[in-house]
Amino acid sequence: MQYANIPTAEKKRRKNSSSEKHSLPSDILEGWGEISAFLKWSKKKALRYRLEWAALGVIWYELRGRPPTRRVRSFKFLLMLWIMKKGQRGEMP
Repeated sequence: MQYANIPTAEKKRRKNSSSEKHSLPSDILEGWGEISAFLKWSKKKALRYRLEWAALGVIWYELRGRPPTRRVRSFKFLLMLWIMKKGQRGEMP
């Protein structure tokens, strides 16, 4: 009889142990500091391209926290793709 609850307890333990539930994948950059550090640029240089990146979908904004504040995010591969496309056209940033 005492073994009847083991599967349920195991399910609860597995469900509660997923600490990565709210963490970001390693390929997502959050904030201008992370984006500029990834590109090895200054924050000011990264901010110059924000309108172009937003229009192309390279970056997006998300409301987070209380009170909600706008946070910028991007995937690393989208930034690298943008740099490659610029390089192919001879428009290196």
